[in-house]
Amino acid sequence: MNKTRKKDKKKKERTKKNKSMFLKKRMKDRAEKKKERDIEKRIRDAEPKREPFRHPLTPEKQAEKDEKIKAKLQHNLEVLEALEKEYDAEKAKREELNKELEDQGNVTIQEKLKAIAEKNAADAENIAEAEVEEVEK
Repeated sequence: MNKTRKKDKKKKERTKKNKSMFLKKRMKDRAEKKKERDIEKRIRDAEPKREPFRHPLTPEKQAEKDEKIKAKLQHNLEVLEALEKEYDAEKAKREELNKELEDQGNVTIQEKLKAIAEKNAADAENIAEAEVEEVEK
């Protein structure tokens, strides 16, 4: 038994020693790689960044480019103004509907939604009746 324990103990020590050597080697390699990366980074940072070469535009081409930009900006401005007008119209319509519902005595959101649903149902009925009358004529 004693021999077996001694063998097991030696085996554990040997594996522990091998493992520690392996870990030391791995840590040493990692440290070296980190140093190399740091050196490479310093070299890259020290070099000035190169700008891509672009041919200078002739005055005619520059003027043409400016005109295209102005036209595009003008178009975008017109689109934005149209959207703003549409938004203002919808906002006024919503405010008018809200005021109309409040004048009818609907204060809470649920009451307003119920009133709108009833109004839509009545409108749908009127449209259906009008279509039936047209078909009959």
